[in-house]
Amino acid sequence: MPYTKSPVDDAHLYYRDYRPAAFPVPFQAQAEHASELSLVFVHGWPMSSAMWEHLMLPLCESHRIRCVAVDRRGFGKSDWSGTGTSNTTEITYETFAKDTVHVLQEVDLKKFVFVGASMGGGETLLAYFGSEWVRERCQVCALHGREYPHTRSMAILNNLSFL
Repeated sequence: MPYTKSPVDDAHLYYRDYRPAAFPVPFQAQAEHASELSLVFVHGWPMSSAMWEHLMLPLCESHRIRCVAVDRRGFGKSDWSGTGTSNTTEITYETFAKDTVHVLQEVDLKKFVFVGASMGGGETLLAYFGSEWVRERCQVCALHGREYPHTRSMAILNNLSFL
């Protein structure tokens, strides 16, 4: 699986990107072609993108849905910090959100749904509200056990569809 460098400090960020194959035919008879809608999985603390593996592979292989998941910096196979920063640079929720947006731009998703767990829910919301690019492409946020980084949560809930 690939890595990319964070625009914040050049930290190496690991991500999983499962793309549906054209052959063999999908397991599910109703899944005749690949969906244009992708799923973006954002893990909770202290997990990694591996927590979504049991969902990503079947969704991709059987239902032809592209699935992407990022290891948040310092978790899984991603670095905590890169060469472009000192050891005293503060890593915040906003840093995590910027990293997520960068990876999604790197893999060039057209339309997607965020699936976030725990801390990943707050990171997802910051990515959504902090990036016009994400707002143009994100169709829905499906968040479980949400942990919000700020007290803006009620304003956020009033402006975005959730599953």
